[in-house]
Amino acid sequence: MDKRYTQLSDWLTNNLALTVIAIEPASADASFRRYFRVTIDPNNSQSLPKIFIVMDSPPQHEDNALFVRCTEVLARCDLNVPIIFEKNLAQGFLLISDLGTQVFQEALSEKFADQLYDDAMQALLKMQSNAQADDAPKYTAQKLGEEIQLFEDWYIQHYHQASLNKQDQSTLKQVQKLLINSALEQPQVLVHRDYHCRNLLVTTENNPGIIDYQDMVIGPITYDLVSLFKDCYIQWPTLKVKQWIEHFQKQSIAIGIHNNADNGQWQQWFDWMGVQRHLKVLGIFSRLYFRDNKDQYLNDIPLTYEYLLNTCEQYDELQGLADILKRFPNKDKV
Repeated sequence: MDKRYTQLSDWLTNNLALTVIAIEPASADASFRRYFRVTIDPNNSQSLPKIFIVMDSPPQHEDNALFVRCTEVLARCDLNVPIIFEKNLAQGFLLISDLGTQVFQEALSEKFADQLYDDAMQALLKMQSNAQADDAPKYTAQKLGEEIQLFEDWYIQHYHQASLNKQDQSTLKQVQKLLINSALEQPQVLVHRDYHCRNLLVTTENNPGIIDYQDMVIGPITYDLVSLFKDCYIQWPTLKVKQWIEHFQKQSIAIGIHNNADNGQWQQWFDWMGVQRHLKVLGIFSRLYFRDNKDQYLNDIPLTYEYLLNTCEQYDELQGLADILKRFPNKDKV
């Protein structure tokens, strides 16, 4: 048994005086966090449910106070986020409510997609319309640029074990400037930053349950739409995606989040935001393998690459990046 697990068990039984019946792995994510589903004797505590989740979040790697603040912000927006029952920030343990076991990825199908995505969009609208400017840090030009740089640093240099020549680097810098300007000219709202099918849970009330929001920022209105509809773990027909994002656009205008009714501009914002995100994600997936030994994310590189190349080929301004991508395609094996 690893040291963190022993400390977690001691916290539950000794510090919180709970009679633990079972501790089972619930999930893990791309960070250092792990989640355990804990069952306790219901006669042991009047204030806790019989089953809950314990988040194991090592404080030397994760900002747990930030997670608590983000939870409070989203709960204020009437979003379905975990309730925090107990916390030990010094050790990095949080006892939170269990939102369920079925993620969107398992439930999405042609039959249920419209309803599930409508629920997800309604939650986004609540988040964007109720948040305040100081609820999260700004998604700055510097941060957006640093994320794009992950493409070269990890996807090119590690995944392909290659280097970009000076012309390629110049092209990437020009594209970076275009993408950043496009992101910053959009209406700025509260952004989850990983609003996709593995971080949304199907719930009977106030669907969806939302997790993994600790990196949220004030940023471009289309960012979470890209995460949702150009999801790196599931793909939908282009026409269907277009219908969904235009539906969101109309709703966001109707409730006063913004007033941009130009469909062409909206589509470009969405597409170019996707290029920024997918450049970042190619770098992150590569880093997770080469630095963190998490090889499962290699399976998600092909779809991410496909999104990126397809979008770049649609815009004259992005043809240079498309040419780079064609020289460095995804691979069957590393």
